[in-house]
Amino acid sequence: MRFGLFHECSPTTPQRYHQRYKEMIAEAVRAEEVGFDIYLLSESHFSRHYGISSPEVFLSAVATRTNRMKLRAGGVVVLSFNHPIRVAEQLATLDVLSDGRAELGAVRSNNRDVIEGFEISPKETRAQSDEALEIIAKALSSDPFEHRGKFWNIPSRSLVPRPVQDPHPPMVYCSTGLEGHRVAGRKGLGVMSGGSLVRGWDFVEEAIPAYKESLKDADPIGAYVFDSLGVYVNRAHCAETMEKAMGTARRVAIETVELVLGFYKKLASASPDYAYMGQLGDIEEHTQDVEYLNERGPFVTVGDPEFFIERCTRLKELGADEVIFCIDGLEHGAHMRAIELIGERVIPALRDGQDIRIEPSARR
Repeated sequence: MRFGLFHECSPTTPQRYHQRYKEMIAEAVRAEEVGFDIYLLSESHFSRHYGISSPEVFLSAVATRTNRMKLRAGGVVVLSFNHPIRVAEQLATLDVLSDGRAELGAVRSNNRDVIEGFEISPKETRAQSDEALEIIAKALSSDPFEHRGKFWNIPSRSLVPRPVQDPHPPMVYCSTGLEGHRVAGRKGLGVMSGGSLVRGWDFVEEAIPAYKESLKDADPIGAYVFDSLGVYVNRAHCAETMEKAMGTARRVAIETVELVLGFYKKLASASPDYAYMGQLGDIEEHTQDVEYLNERGPFVTVGDPEFFIERCTRLKELGADEVIFCIDGLEHGAHMRAIELIGERVIPALRDGQDIRIEPSARR
């Protein structure tokens, strides 16, 4: 099982973004030191809650300070405002700068403010993202490449630079719905599953086999099938005891749940493709109950190392290949300690059953 650290840049008031950016780089470096496999960033716009609008720029900075972790743009919005050739160029450039460690995580966005802010109809996001992914895959795997489609017509061209990884970096599709998991499987892409807020473990238990089953009939848009399912934990915090973890992360967990539900409600009526986001069940009755949210599913994962080991073991047994922890929104010292506890206690337990001792960080 692989482990990822995800940042959305949720600055605590009154932090400025330049301070949080530096902290995030230090956290990424520490994550590599203690055994994390992947570092990921989302792409966000127009939000005071999330502060990364150019993940490819930020990941280049992390690339110069790390040497082992994969670097995944974990939520690049593959819609028309991000031309697919530019996405491919940026990915290839990151791959060169990182000596072959780049990965692409693509998303069609679950934020109506972003979609409409860039003048895109919510009813077109599925078609645009499908075509954009096809172009990105062509650009990465064929030289020269060309494309004729509904949204883009591209004459024969060569991608410059070419990526280091041969035939090309892995591509992952980020999804909160069952159909998105099936789309990823049919296209031969990895998937990052982030839809466990509303239906909890029931969703996870349906989404993983839905993806794996679709992979059997994959017609890969790239040069190969990337069989990888990662479960995205939208708000994670690990501390020495359950009481300390809950006491530290309760506020940010509640705020995250309320924020994501707000995104869902805005999009649910915008297009039939997003209708599933309006099926909220009883989750709205429990947004203040972190203990309930913590048990309902992996979307919120707050606890001590033993709790994390139990949760990751369950995900592994269900068929997950990766667990992606979003450790953000708290003070830098709390983030660093959570990263170290996961590296010291959780990751070894899922790999070989042996604890290791991590030296305290000088960067804290």
